[in-house]
Amino acid sequence: MNSALVLYRSILKLHKGLPKNLRDLGDKYLRQEFKSHLYPKAENFKYTHYETFFKSWEKYLDDMKNPEVKMYGRQLSNEQLGAMTADQKKTLNSFKSTKL
Repeated sequence: MNSALVLYRSILKLHKGLPKNLRDLGDKYLRQEFKSHLYPKAENFKYTHYETFFKSWEKYLDDMKNPEVKMYGRQLSNEQLGAMTADQKKTLNSFKSTKL
């Protein structure tokens, strides 16, 4: 759990460099995701879910540190969209309707 907290705090720290409206949105999403994945209620939840979850957030953190990677305002690829769950697509659509 300690490494999860370090990752969480590192991402929050990097979010400080975003415009305020994106920072607020990103911080809220980050809190929701970590809360739901650190203490999952699904009976069929497997450790591989943790691994995938943390690898994805670690990649996000690495990308955020790289000034050459545009992290916001870009389109998701068809591959990225196809890999999303129904809940993730619902969340994405709610983000699209949010006024920034």
